[in-house]
Amino acid sequence: MCEFSVIIPVYNEEKKLKQNIDFLYKEDYSNFELILVDDGSTDCSGKICDEICDERTNCKVIHKKNGGCVDARQTGINAAKGRYIVFIDADDHILPGYFSSLCKAVMNKADIYLLNSVYSENGSKEVYVKDTDFPHGYVDKKILDKKILFGNDTTVWNKIYVRKLIVDNNIVFPEKITYAEDVYLNLRYSRFVRTVYCQDSAKYFHVHGSPTSVVKNDLCTTRLKDMDIVYKEACSYISDMRVSDEVKKGFFSSYIFILARIINDIYLSGIGIMQLKDILANLKINKRLHVSDCDRIAGKIYAYLIYRKNIRLLSIVMKIRNKKNIMKKKGN
Repeated sequence: MCEFSVIIPVYNEEKKLKQNIDFLYKEDYSNFELILVDDGSTDCSGKICDEICDERTNCKVIHKKNGGCVDARQTGINAAKGRYIVFIDADDHILPGYFSSLCKAVMNKADIYLLNSVYSENGSKEVYVKDTDFPHGYVDKKILDKKILFGNDTTVWNKIYVRKLIVDNNIVFPEKITYAEDVYLNLRYSRFVRTVYCQDSAKYFHVHGSPTSVVKNDLCTTRLKDMDIVYKEACSYISDMRVSDEVKKGFFSSYIFILARIINDIYLSGIGIMQLKDILANLKINKRLHVSDCDRIAGKIYAYLIYRKNIRLLSIVMKIRNKKNIMKKKGN
């Protein structure tokens, strides 16, 4: 059995795919398998995957119809043989010492491992270290609940998962969603997590806001439907795992902010007000909004405006808030 199964969902990533994968094989480490899941690419990505695997003995490629990132990751999980599973986005790349960092982390027995990462905004030259905000070492499961529900650690590429935990508990990720899919996957997995280990290392480079990122989706109403799926999964998790009221309120506030942003983006794309209101009505979104559940004034305002389906005023409020945030950043 190899130590790590590295799963990379691939969809139209022909420009940087080979270059980014080369970083893996420059590491002085070989006890891993690389699983490339070609999720119905329409460019040359599938061919590049084949070429890469023809040159490597520890690499396999799976070609499938486009089904979204969750479906691609599930396909990779089903094919994995490693003791641990890690995910890499096709447009990201690892930094020197990546596998050494992974090996160091798993020397400590845990159900999930969290690592830091390095990232840039839209491919800019300025880079940042993404801080997990966790103390180094073992942390309470309650902290993990907080982070995966509304914190800055909802992604899957800064974590190490135990494959046996997935297999033994028959964890599957059936929903074909492309927005907030990392939250969905982490919620499914975290139901079975008892021990959490955090390591202060930054050996993964994430390009935030990349136009080809797997978390980037064309602006469309499917985002609302995807958020609806994630919301229901989160509510189920909160109820089943008896998550604290503090975390529950934090999740709801975060959900409202994301929901408001999606609704505003769709409105600004030119969709008709009545059509957008019908979509909200069909998803019964306003039925679940309780202003008192928000822990911030802005969240309460957004929740009320969404509840009343006052899309125009919501857009105006968000525009004013965005301008204030820009001015604040410039002031700093």
